[in-house]
Amino acid sequence: MDHFWEGEYGYIKKELVAQYSPYAEYRTGKSDFRIKASSTEIANNIDLVDENGLGKKYKHSRNVDDNMIVDESCDEFRSPYHDCVGFQLRGEKSILMPPCTDNNQTVDASLDCFDPLGEKKQFCMQIGFAQTAFIFVCEGELARDSTCGTFIEIHVANGSPYDPESTLIGETKITTRVASGMV
Repeated sequence: MDHFWEGEYGYIKKELVAQYSPYAEYRTGKSDFRIKASSTEIANNIDLVDENGLGKKYKHSRNVDDNMIVDESCDEFRSPYHDCVGFQLRGEKSILMPPCTDNNQTVDASLDCFDPLGEKKQFCMQIGFAQTAFIFVCEGELARDSTCGTFIEIHVANGSPYDPESTLIGETKITTRVASGMV
């Protein structure tokens, strides 16, 4: 059963693999023939799967429908280009697709994950960070102070109808001076 909150992953349709990979003949003979679709690939060229690799119907997708553009160079479906969808008609990813949606595929925060110490946690999300600023790490009496140190905060960009952008969704304290890592 498809659910709105399930993860969505796009893979190039098997019949198009040869157009996307110099190793297509080798890959199609293996079980890993799938090539992840880029975030700009049109719906006609991808197979949607859930986090378990099972097929997902496009009507259950959160993706915005593709734009259709008049392109006189298109003869028919996928001819001469892979984004041609018909006679003089080309598909293009909608500009209504928010830039934060599915760029690194979907994060399902209802799944368990592991913290940096390897402990399994419920309803969490791992994020990676890299930065060039000084990371202030509190030591001694202030090591456990919840207001001392460098934090990563997560907010909803531009807010929502219910909360302003300043509303904090989650935060975590960086406890090492290393400038990149996972939290």
